Amino acid sequence: MSDWSRRSKGKVSFLLFFTIFLMVFLAYPVLAHEVGEEGITNLFEKAETLTVPYVAHPNITIDGKIGTDEYSSAGRFVDEDTGMEAYLVHDGENLYVGLRNPGQGWVAIGFGYNIEDLDEGASVVIGYIDSGKLMIREFHASEITGEMEVKPVKELGGASHIISAKGAEGGATTIEFVVPLNASDRYGIHLKPGKVYPLIIAFNDSLKEFPSNLDEGELHFEKAYIVRQNDNINEIENLFAMKSNPYSPYDTVIAMTIVGLSSVALLVVYSRKG
Repeated sequence: MSDWSRRSKGKVSFLLFFTIFLMVFLAYPVLAHEVGEEGITNLFEKAETLTVPYVAHPNITIDGKIGTDEYSSAGRFVDEDTGMEAYLVHDGENLYVGLRNPGQGWVAIGFGYNIEDLDEGASVVIGYIDSGKLMIREFHASEITGEMEVKPVKELGGASHIISAKGAEGGATTIEFVVPLNASDRYGIHLKPGKVYPLIIAFNDSLKEFPSNLDEGELHFEKAYIVRQNDNINEIENLFAMKSNPYSPYDTVIAMTIVGLSSVALLVVYSRKG
């Protein structure tokens, strides 16, 4: 074997080793990311964070109608696939909520007590329209799970905290209500400005009765940040937007593809010369 052939094969071997090394090095973050995805047990790990703004005097009328500009300053959740909408704003004492179910069934919204410990449960408000009358109640979930089992707070010895509520039904079901930001007993909503809480949004497009489990409808797990009076809401939203997508595996996949194709091309060239 000539010295040139040995050198060529040595270069080919080196390139092959170098290619495998790069592929493993670049693939590791992708594989680790995927394993992390499968190992997630927290329902809110990948959830986006909705900001619930502070407005000293919200221009909101609780009449069962969501006006065009009524919730312009509110935090907004919209499911593009179903058309479910939720609007949230607070004034430091009360939480104002507007919900729109694209169908004719019940709609629900709830807040967990602790984003770090879902076993602490959540407070949930569920409502629907029956023969033109709003049916609305508060419920308690002893823990936050994929099924979200709920029980009426009055059956648990709690009291209703709903200050006012109205609903209307047309092509969709719309419900508005006001509750204290910090309820007087353990079964109500307890939200402290400056903190992030589990947010549960659900609806059923046809069932006109209170469910025992929220997974009887379309169920969404999000996060809610309760904005403080002096917070810069634009900075807060930008911060959460950055945190919601800290890593994207697609850039790594593209890099792996380029490196792989380039290495293969070099191997082909050297092989032909050898």
